[in-house]
Amino acid sequence: MYDPLATCPVTPLGVTHDLGHCNFRLADGRLVSIPTNGFHKLRIIALFAGNTTWLEQNFPQISHERALDRTARAPSAAYSVQVYFAAGFDQAEAAEWLVAQCAARATVSAVPELRAAG
Repeated sequence: MYDPLATCPVTPLGVTHDLGHCNFRLADGRLVSIPTNGFHKLRIIALFAGNTTWLEQNFPQISHERALDRTARAPSAAYSVQVYFAAGFDQAEAAEWLVAQCAARATVSAVPELRAAG
């Protein structure tokens, strides 16, 4: 069975004791902490360094359009066709998966220490 974690460019590390933050290791090795209630679409995109390809492959946002088929011979025979296609990624599903992956790992005692330049 396919495991999305095997190809995920972000490594979930765990959650804080109070379940307030999820911690990750980015592809470049940096440690980041995101509040568990802060997985907004733009923050998820930033977590993946702006590359949404993996997110779109694993959590596709399915959209649909209705189109009237006008190729029918008689006007009364025209019918509506629904077309489904992927349009970006589903933020709610991606957020739920990321939080669940952190929760499944060891609890960490604190948010990773962030150092200022200098």
